Amino acid sequence: MKSPQIVIDTNVFVSSLRSQYGASYKLFMFLGTGKYEANISVPLALEYEETAKRLIGEIALTVSEIDDILDYSDTDSKGIFTGNRRIVVNLISLTLPDSLHRQVVCLAEKEKISVNHLIMLALAEKISALMTEEYIENRAKRGGRAKFERSMSKVSASEPEEYDRL
Repeated sequence: MKSPQIVIDTNVFVSSLRSQYGASYKLFMFLGTGKYEANISVPLALEYEETAKRLIGEIALTVSEIDDILDYSDTDSKGIFTGNRRIVVNLISLTLPDSLHRQVVCLAEKEKISVNHLIMLALAEKISALMTEEYIENRAKRGGRAKFERSMSKVSASEPEEYDRL
């Protein structure tokens, strides 16, 4: 029987880093056991990383330990993956046919964002789709169950938030 496929939201990931006694922590400790298969996109993984690292000082984990958790994968699970990155802004000139430009302008207005932001999001989504497999494989090569468990063991033994109680 194939394992259930799940996507773990960022708030669940964050809760798993706050308390060893919560449901979220228990869910993460089942990674790689065959109880489920976690699926994740690169944008979600980057959101995990950004959100978790903003908690440094509030949680018992270091940046390195968060990376060890994020690096973990195994052959039965898509695992948790993310990457280190530095954002540099570059200006490009883009030529669009009028019909495509009109559609972009309409969508941007509908979403209440700039045309530039919409194009950037669309490009990021396409790049993510094209690079996901390679990115995930490279991140997973750095990880391992022992590093994952060692880092997860550093999560606070405090009571979980009300919403995360078992």
